[in-house]
Amino acid sequence: MDANIEKLDAQLRSHCLNLFMDQQKEHGMALIICLNDFGLIKHIADKILILSQGRQEDYGNAKFIISQPQKDITKRLIQDYNNEYRIRPGI
Repeated sequence: MDANIEKLDAQLRSHCLNLFMDQQKEHGMALIICLNDFGLIKHIADKILILSQGRQEDYGNAKFIISQPQKDITKRLIQDYNNEYRIRPGI
């Protein structure tokens, strides 16, 4: 799944994500979801991987990395997301 899910209306997006998460639990599978929405990522992901130019920049517990970013690139991405959506620091 990729960032195109962010273009869906909220109800359909929620339905799709719930469907994927139900399938994940039922079949014990992993999901790779590519999103820019850190608010959504924080709620649905166990782990997060931050890439820059194809290189791993940050990886670990999603809630921790989003709440307490250590790497400069992660801090910038979260700050840009917060500025775009006018969200207070800490998402």
